[in-house]
Amino acid sequence: MSQTSPTTSDHHAPAAKERDPVCGMFVSAGSPHQRLYGERVLHFCSASCAERFDTEPARYAANPSEPLTVTHIASDARSTHHPRLHDGHDGEGAAPQQGILYTCPMHPEIRQHRPGACPKCGMALEPVLPSLDEDDNAELKDFARRFWWTLPLTSVVFVLAMFGHQLHLMDMGTQAWVELVLTAPVVLWAGAPFFQRGWQALVHRSPNMWTLISLGTGAAFVLTGEPLPVSKRPGDKLIGATLNTGGTLLMRSERVGSETMLSQIVQMVAQAQRSKAPLQRLADGVAGWFVVAVVIVAVLAFFAWGILGPEQGWVYGLINAVSVLIIACPCALGLATPMSIMVATGRGATQGILFRDAAAIENLRKVDTLIVDKTGTLTEGRPAFDRVVPAPGFEAREVLRLAASLDQGSEHPLADAIVRQARAQGIALDAVEDFESGSGIGVLGRVADRSLALGNTVLMTQAGVAVEALAAQAEALRQEGASVMYLAADGGLVGLLAVSDPVKASTPEALAALHAADIRIVMATGDGGTTAKAVAARLGIDEVHGEVKPEDKLALVERLQHEGRVVAMAGDGINDAPALARADVGIAMGTGTDVAMNSAQVTLVKGDLRGIAIARELSQATVANMRQNLWFALVYNGLGVPLAAGLLYPLTGWLLSPMFAALAMSLSSASVVGNALRLRKPHRP
Repeated sequence: MSQTSPTTSDHHAPAAKERDPVCGMFVSAGSPHQRLYGERVLHFCSASCAERFDTEPARYAANPSEPLTVTHIASDARSTHHPRLHDGHDGEGAAPQQGILYTCPMHPEIRQHRPGACPKCGMALEPVLPSLDEDDNAELKDFARRFWWTLPLTSVVFVLAMFGHQLHLMDMGTQAWVELVLTAPVVLWAGAPFFQRGWQALVHRSPNMWTLISLGTGAAFVLTGEPLPVSKRPGDKLIGATLNTGGTLLMRSERVGSETMLSQIVQMVAQAQRSKAPLQRLADGVAGWFVVAVVIVAVLAFFAWGILGPEQGWVYGLINAVSVLIIACPCALGLATPMSIMVATGRGATQGILFRDAAAIENLRKVDTLIVDKTGTLTEGRPAFDRVVPAPGFEAREVLRLAASLDQGSEHPLADAIVRQARAQGIALDAVEDFESGSGIGVLGRVADRSLALGNTVLMTQAGVAVEALAAQAEALRQEGASVMYLAADGGLVGLLAVSDPVKASTPEALAALHAADIRIVMATGDGGTTAKAVAARLGIDEVHGEVKPEDKLALVERLQHEGRVVAMAGDGINDAPALARADVGIAMGTGTDVAMNSAQVTLVKGDLRGIAIARELSQATVANMRQNLWFALVYNGLGVPLAAGLLYPLTGWLLSPMFAALAMSLSSASVVGNALRLRKPHRP
């Protein structure tokens, strides 16, 4: 089934819309979240709304007299619609933006084709794919304008409220009227967005922080990370926004706009920051009922003080109810995990580590087994041609010509080394026809009317080619760490070619760090077993698999997972893509293919395996930080709300002023943000 990109929806043929009976939003009639209620099919924007409907169907159904028989309607998980592509709370005068899809940072399932406010939390929607040159935040400008225009009035009210009785500027009755006049524009104009979004949240039966603020206020009136120059040679790829520090160069633009590496980095970071970590499910579950619980506590406090309290109990009740509404902070709960994820992804990006989603950050710390490819992952991926060994009756130059002609159609680093060597010797190459690649064991094709096969022993066996004549020379080369490829023409052995790929200078240090973290390292490569074992012995790798095909790597990942291992796969080639996608955490080299990077959850921009150890430490620190934030938010609200309600008054005679409640609420959010910002501290390089 064809998939529809979120950014290329059909604007000319809008889908039929249905209203979600729980939140009131418009959703596509093709939504996968449906229930059969009586004779009607109800459509929901998300699984959470559908589950809420299941708990109280009569409450949310338009016609409660119908039988309370609710049937779940299965749907194709590959549906191509956008579950929450809706006409939400659009900004004033906001027009649909052709090709631009907007989403909520806190609720990424919310999507629409125009700017506006999230119906769940009231936050301003932002583009799904951020622009590198986008204008300043319009919402920030609006709030800043309201703030600066009303700051003088707020300052005067603050001075009168705190020191008016000492200054004796006017009697208290007159001062109260002056404060009312000065406060009215601050609350009714500067605070208007809070009331608007708080009301919208109530209408959609999804109370949030805007609801508490409006209630409380109304009652009483916030790329590679490489510091040193990197040498580039002819044919190397350049990333936009890098600087040429010496000499001159000629560049060719291969990608522009959103297809450039810099733009993709920005998009990947933004995507990761909007995604939800598994830990956030706990926070979402609590937050779903938090606002309702706080309002209930505030109402109970008001009536308890009014009925059971001392003289002027209703006044005390109003003050304490307002204090409860103000001190309650779902923001601290809501920010607990997203703030940590946002800081962690930003920190990772500065070190050349790109996380595609929040789940990767949380899962990486659990990894106990790492499968690595050899070429381009452990090694430089810039193989150097070693030698040609012709079979009896053939010339070395002829063997090189045929192999290089065939390899012109391949993007593999080993093929590039052979082609470069042939051209360096001035050998004229023939055109290749019927080229086949991607098997992971070699390439096939026709050159000058000859059927050629170039690859490892497995490919030769499949082609029915005997290699015994050169087996001894091949084994000797493999023991030296060289990669050996046999060349066959028309079913007969022509010769072999050896290519050496030096191990990256950073690889031994990276593997030592991973071993120190008790991670088992497994190498899976398409190279021959002898070559693989020679490299593995040099690097101290725990387990080796040679001459493996893409499906073998996939099977290896699945086998280890069935054994109870948490598996990460690191690779850079097309043949690594299935294993990268299947692993618990897929890690692609930024120096590799686009297919590998699109299949992985993590990309190491510099292709340096030391980034895995850094990313794992960042994962551990991030999860610990999220738990700290969640614990603080729960403890703060668990203690703050009862104190604001006056729980300690019978014992101490102490009540919490709404002003101190407001200060505590602000400090709680600031504390969560401040704790998350600790993740910006450098980690071990």
